[in-house]
Amino acid sequence: MLFRSLTVVPMLLAAAFDASLPVTVALQFLSPLAGGLALWSIGLAKGLMPKPTWLHVTFDEVKSLLKLGLFLCLTDLAFILMMRAPEIVVSNRFGQVAVAQVASVGRLSLLALVVFQTIMQAYWPALSLAASEDNRRGMIGVASRMLGSVLALWLVGAIGFLGLGELFIAIWLGSPDRSEEHTSE
Repeated sequence: MLFRSLTVVPMLLAAAFDASLPVTVALQFLSPLAGGLALWSIGLAKGLMPKPTWLHVTFDEVKSLLKLGLFLCLTDLAFILMMRAPEIVVSNRFGQVAVAQVASVGRLSLLALVVFQTIMQAYWPALSLAASEDNRRGMIGVASRMLGSVLALWLVGAIGFLGLGELFIAIWLGSPDRSEEHTSE
């Protein structure tokens, strides 16, 4: 926990000295690496972990680990790009204030998702009981009530988004006038 909290220090230093984005990213990645290496060297020095050897490691294992690491890195990169693509498109097309508006609506959508998951979680014991008793009719009944509850709440939420969405965006951005002045541009 201590080393995780220490990763904030390089970020604060980068912000204080107005460092460029590549420097900030490098500090973000190098900080946990340095902490991990420090813990590893302390563990080796105190004898808390065995010294690594190459006796039982084959070239094929290293090759497969490197391939897996590259695959996971590329998968994470693709996921990050997919998650941030809407903000990039909105920013290029409509400007930075529109990104804040889209982000605020995204927060509302995440809140709705949490509410939906809470509703579905409440039905799981009944669904599990019906499944354990091999009661197909009970399972279909519980699943249809769960789906009906979620769809009804989705309808109410959609109407609420339409009616109160602009007010929420204005509150999210900090002033009621800010939302309207930038959406008319």
